[in-house]
Amino acid sequence: MQRKMYFVFAAFLIFCLANAGGAPGQKVSPSGDDSGISVKHIAASSIKKVEKGYNIEFTVKKSVDVTIRIVDSKGEVVRHLASGMVGTSKTPKPFEGSSTSQKILWDGKDDAGKTVDASTCKALIGAGINAKFDKFALWNPDGFGNTGNSNWAIPGSIAVNQKGEIYLVQQFGVHMSSMRVFDREGKFVKQVYPFSLDKSKAALDKFFRKNRTIWPADTINWGAVDWSGRPVPRAVGHSAFYWFSVRSPSMVIGLDGRIFYVDQVPGHQLIMQIDPEGLPDDDLGTPPWVDKGSFMRSWTLAVGPEGDIYIADNMFGVIGHLDNKCKNPVKSFTFNGEKKLGSASYMIGEPAFRNKGNYDPMWGIAVDKEGNIWLGDSTENCMKIYRKDGFLLGKFDKVKTTTGDITFAEGVSLAANHKTGAVYANIKAPKGVSKLLKFNTWKDLKVVQEIELSGAARKIAVDQEASIIWAVDGQDTLIRVTDTGSKFEKKIINGVDNKTLKFPGHLTVDSKGRMYIRDASPYFIQSDVDGNAFKKFSWWGVGTAYIGVDKQDNFYTMIYEKKKKEIWKFTPDGKRAKFGTLEAISIENVNELKGIDIAANGDIYCAITEPQDAKLVNEVVGNPDTIGDKYNFSRIDVYGADGILKKNSIVKLQGPNDVKLDRDGNIYTIETGTCHGAHKRRAAKLDNLKFTMYNKLMKFSPTGGIRDKTGHIWTVPGNSGTSSYTCGGECPAAEFMIDADNLIWLHDQEVFNVLAVDTAGNIITRIGAYGNEDNKGGGNDEVIPGTKIVKNPEIPLSSPYGVAVWKNYLLISDMFTHRILRCKLDYTDKTELTLPK
Repeated sequence: MQRKMYFVFAAFLIFCLANAGGAPGQKVSPSGDDSGISVKHIAASSIKKVEKGYNIEFTVKKSVDVTIRIVDSKGEVVRHLASGMVGTSKTPKPFEGSSTSQKILWDGKDDAGKTVDASTCKALIGAGINAKFDKFALWNPDGFGNTGNSNWAIPGSIAVNQKGEIYLVQQFGVHMSSMRVFDREGKFVKQVYPFSLDKSKAALDKFFRKNRTIWPADTINWGAVDWSGRPVPRAVGHSAFYWFSVRSPSMVIGLDGRIFYVDQVPGHQLIMQIDPEGLPDDDLGTPPWVDKGSFMRSWTLAVGPEGDIYIADNMFGVIGHLDNKCKNPVKSFTFNGEKKLGSASYMIGEPAFRNKGNYDPMWGIAVDKEGNIWLGDSTENCMKIYRKDGFLLGKFDKVKTTTGDITFAEGVSLAANHKTGAVYANIKAPKGVSKLLKFNTWKDLKVVQEIELSGAARKIAVDQEASIIWAVDGQDTLIRVTDTGSKFEKKIINGVDNKTLKFPGHLTVDSKGRMYIRDASPYFIQSDVDGNAFKKFSWWGVGTAYIGVDKQDNFYTMIYEKKKKEIWKFTPDGKRAKFGTLEAISIENVNELKGIDIAANGDIYCAITEPQDAKLVNEVVGNPDTIGDKYNFSRIDVYGADGILKKNSIVKLQGPNDVKLDRDGNIYTIETGTCHGAHKRRAAKLDNLKFTMYNKLMKFSPTGGIRDKTGHIWTVPGNSGTSSYTCGGECPAAEFMIDADNLIWLHDQEVFNVLAVDTAGNIITRIGAYGNEDNKGGGNDEVIPGTKIVKNPEIPLSSPYGVAVWKNYLLISDMFTHRILRCKLDYTDKTELTLPK
């Protein structure tokens, strides 16, 4: 059976690579590469003056994408005439037929329909669109945020290695996480996750062959390929793929540089490891005593002075001692508290699953220089200290400070310096603050130094050599406390200074080049394509963060406020504007708002999912190929500029992500279906290419239509990073855009690129290659010798999301590297034609 399944998949993969995803006109090529097509695409071109304007004629040698524009004396485009594949069976208007020779009429007018002075203009013909990295429009490598996210009671984790480098986990929502490394001054060193592929060939070969088994029992190796056949990690930012994550409440670094952390992504709840090369190693599973599942397992980890790993488990009431690989139990305990054991054990406590107690990982563990174990016990709201053999040395309900006694009722984070012998505790104090306390001995729990921290300060970690204590602050700051031996010196490092982005997602650009970005902060961010401006807008109740822009550059977004789901309108300076006499458009019969676009006449198109009977939804939640009218749980509505509903359900389908109109009024959306992303992953047998095929770009006529029926013009599969009907808000919903040339741009996260599609449904190019924050762009897709593995991408992408085009700039928000890339669009062949008089 396995052999049969392998051959089926192999046939599918060969078909996909040969036919480029099964979509008409698919072009599979790395960014900046013409994939073997001659650079000289244009065989002939001419322009003639005719009664109605100018006929632009050209011939290309073979099928290729062609763009025709009219530019003025300054090189500014005054008319976007045509763009798309020619020489194919499906050719976008105004091209005609399948011929490689075409004729286009320019009527002498600009895009707005006004007559222009043709004597100052030229016709530009470009063939073979490509992109080159230009700059990062926005990126602050030293910035950070979302380190204290309380989503599902998981604060971000922090650890310090033997060189004093800080490893910091940032996370947001259910699926977003990254691990980055900073020096003692808070300056960026490298990114651990997403992983760098700039490794040795041997290390990568081992990595790509390594298997993983994930929920519930699906097994496959790390090695996958993108549409160009280049090896890539199987998944980094998969929506609901549940493949790998660093979304962690607790992390430590072994003496050899190996990273151990608790992974709390649903379906995992494992102890994970990243090897000293910076690549994932085998999963370490659950601790040996865990024999009952739970949705949240808030284990906390500590490293002992010899490098062994200790685990505190407040759910099972256990401390465990494992070796320095966090694999094998170490039977070092001859006592269980005050009880002498008949034989040595690796556990303190009697493991029993408890549905009580505080499982917040703020309840910490540390092992001091002498091997004594310090534990914050959430069940008894106390601090316990055990001797290295498991004997209970002391139990403390409170600690005496200069401002009075503080109880342990709200948890304590712990860290130990194995050089000096000091133990540090971050404990919640009265009046909404925390206190960092220093102990030189467990006896009497005497505080020798203390300093006040913010109330949001959470996990702490110690730099053993420099005696620096780092505290994660949920307010987007790191607190660095230097222990001079006699006092604490505190410094606050602000992670959101200098235009920092945190998991940037939705991205829109208006006609003036103003970018609107939605990231993991409570704000919309407005900038320009150069990244010079940086302005934040904030409103309570921002919904799914889609933004639409009208011809006057007013912008529209979706707001969830007071149990209402509305569309609000704003001027470019962020002031509220009305829809005629209405303050807002209130959407009825809505589950989620999933996209917005503004037509040339001011009409507002809104993608909407509707509440449905759970029984009906459950019929198809696991089927990515569901069809049928009764499963069209969603709609696209049209409102007038005055906010009044003009057309209910102009389009009916299952699970839309975003909505856009082309210049002819055709309606586009991404159909993600009803199947939950986790079930799509199972249906795809964890294959990333097949996974992307379950999401489809669909085109409907200007009068609307029903999926698979009247008005549904075409379907192009092969995009990913979406939120289906049943994913709800768990996965970030996809977005796309249509540029001035009438090309559709959208992301395909699972293969780490962005694709362009013409209005006939031809995929004309894919742009980008896998890369993480260590990649600075412009690497010309340099590969590791003897492989196809790209170590230095031209356009590095780990989780492409927002896509926008302004003039000749392609802008991409890359969530997990926290930055906006700006790329320059050009053509591998182009010619200018002077207009005859």
